[in-house]
Amino acid sequence: MLPSDCIRKGWCQRYFAIDASGRSVPAWHATACAWCFKGAVYASYRYWSDMQRYLNAAEDHVGYVDLWNDTYNRTQADVLALCLLVERELNLIEGGQVHA
Repeated sequence: MLPSDCIRKGWCQRYFAIDASGRSVPAWHATACAWCFKGAVYASYRYWSDMQRYLNAAEDHVGYVDLWNDTYNRTQADVLALCLLVERELNLIEGGQVHA
């Protein structure tokens, strides 16, 4: 699962992830149903080096992703667009399709 898959399912601000009741949960927790940008990255990767590569690519575009995600007028569509941009740059997807 890629970060964009998490964000498509649900997006949040101020927490790495939330459950269906709106309670903060670890990003990788089975009850998580919405993630912030960084939480989606944490939920998608096992190794720190993979997480850091993804986050560095994102921060090249928007600066500090925590602040960017939690900006008042940020939308789920904005976050998904950034995920897709980074995934294309890292060759994780091609034209919206996941590489097999």
